[in-house]
Amino acid sequence: MRRLKALFWLHALRTRRYFLSTASGALTDALWMSIFLFGAYSSRGLEYAREVYWALVAWAIIANAGWMIGGWIDYLSELGLLEPLEFAGASPVIVSSARGFVLVFPVTLSALAVLAFSYGLGIDVLGVSSPAMILASLAIL
Repeated sequence: MRRLKALFWLHALRTRRYFLSTASGALTDALWMSIFLFGAYSSRGLEYAREVYWALVAWAIIANAGWMIGGWIDYLSELGLLEPLEFAGASPVIVSSARGFVLVFPVTLSALAVLAFSYGLGIDVLGVSSPAMILASLAIL
């Protein structure tokens, strides 16, 4: 448990250090998501835009996981640090899964920014027929 706590602390420290970069990435994601949301709203209407919002949030989770976790593992392997991690008794899988903590921050920022944009357009994206299904789907991602 101590090692896992240390991993989360180190990733939180790194997230704080790279706050501006993370916020910039979240803003970029929010702008892309807003473009697609506006396109869905203008072409197919309110209900379709509501569905597209949640698909875009899922896309943000998958895309950010790809570059935040995958890129970080690639960086560690290029530096040759995977073997010392194993030698120290820390599993690279657990170390990389702790990057999920870092992933939550930019995805939440971009989802909230697009949520504000959607309410500006008059789209109530939170008024879905099955919120439990959406939460379960996001938890699986």
